[in-house]
Amino acid sequence: MNKDAYSNVPSVANPRDVESWALLQSARDLYLAKESPEDKNLFRDSIRVNMLLWTVFQDSVMDDASPLPFEIRNNLLNLSRFVDKHSIQCLATEDVNDLDILISINQNIAAGLAQSPDEAANGVAEENLTTSQENNDNIATSKLGDIEA
Repeated sequence: MNKDAYSNVPSVANPRDVESWALLQSARDLYLAKESPEDKNLFRDSIRVNMLLWTVFQDSVMDDASPLPFEIRNNLLNLSRFVDKHSIQCLATEDVNDLDILISINQNIAAGLAQSPDEAANGVAEENLTTSQENNDNIATSKLGDIEA
């Protein structure tokens, strides 16, 4: 992974920006791993870093001090559970094509975080993600079915 890319970390003054940036960096690393199928270390490392990132999100939403509503917390935990299971599957199969769903999830969540809370409440983030989500629904449904089986 390119450690120089991490020199552009946003200010910690806005946690949403930091979370969005981290998800995009992880998506970028996963994409690079997909484009370099011969580099198994990059493949494994990018998945492990992504798993660690999602573990931080799990911890954050489980915190009693989390300002997020219960429904959003629950949805993030369920998504995080899917990311964990799919990541384990990726590590087991070493199929670079399985990275697409992780890349897409990270990009979509990052896009939502990049919206202001007011914009998100007014549906702006949802409008921006509709096309991408429609494409991902079919992928996620089939992948989730495979994992739960």
